[in-house]
Amino acid sequence: MASAFALILSCGLSTPAGATTTFSQDYGTFAGDTVVFQNVTESSPTNTSALFGGPSVSGNSLEFSPTAFGAYGAYGISQQTDSTLNMVITGTGQNAIDQILLSEYGDYTLVGSHGTGATNASIVAPLTVTVYQVNGETITPFVFNTTDMGFTPSGGVFSLPGQKGNGVGWQGTVTLDVTGLLRQNGYQGYATEVALTWENDLTANSQAGTISYIESKEAGGTGITIMTPGVVPEPVTFLGVLIGLSGLARYVRRRTRSVG
Repeated sequence: MASAFALILSCGLSTPAGATTTFSQDYGTFAGDTVVFQNVTESSPTNTSALFGGPSVSGNSLEFSPTAFGAYGAYGISQQTDSTLNMVITGTGQNAIDQILLSEYGDYTLVGSHGTGATNASIVAPLTVTVYQVNGETITPFVFNTTDMGFTPSGGVFSLPGQKGNGVGWQGTVTLDVTGLLRQNGYQGYATEVALTWENDLTANSQAGTISYIESKEAGGTGITIMTPGVVPEPVTFLGVLIGLSGLARYVRRRTRSVG
C-alpha cells in the first residue's frame, strides 16, 4: 500500500483533474459459450480514462481488471469516483439468460489518530436490467431497477474510529434472478435479450489529520457471469408441439372408436 499512500498525498489535496470531463469507451462485442455480450461500453463523469478497463471473456463470464479505480481523501479533502458499464446480453441459438451474477473485490484504508465517523470510505453499485426478448420474441421492454450489490463487511460503508485499518479487503456480490422476475411479470418463457447497466460509485471523505482510500481491484475477480437454463424451444417449436399433441389426440380417438 506504500504506492497508494504516495498517490493520496500527491493527489488528495486538489480537485480530481477529470471531475468535469466525461470519459466514454466502446469496448465492442464479446462472444461467450452460449451468450454474447454486445456493445460493451464504459462511461465516467469523474475521470478521463478507463476505470473498469477493457474486459476479457471466459465461458459465459465477462471479466474486468480494474487497476486505477479508486477514491482518495486526505486532510479534509474528499473525492468521488464513478463509472458505469452498459451492455446488451443475448442468448445464442436457442440459449437464454436465467441469472446474472456480478462480483467485485477491493480494499480500503482509513488512518488517523483523532478521526471520527466523518472520515469514511464507501461503495455503492446500483443495477438496472431491461428485458427486450422472451423466447426469441420481442416484447414491450420492461425495466428492473435493482437494489445495490450486497457488500461485506458492513454493507460497503467504512468509517473511523472503529474500522481503522490499512488495505482491509471488501467484497460485493449479487445474483439477479431474471427468470424469477419474468415469472413475477406474467411471462412463462426465458429471457433471450436483456440490457444491463452496472454503476460503481466510490467515495472517500477525510478530516484534518486523517486519510481515507477505497479501490476496486483486479485481485479476487470483478465480473459478470451468465447462468443459462439450457436450450429454450423456439416459438415455432412450441407450435409444432401443439400440432403434434393435437394429431396424437385424434389418433387415439380413432383407435378407441375402432376397438369399440
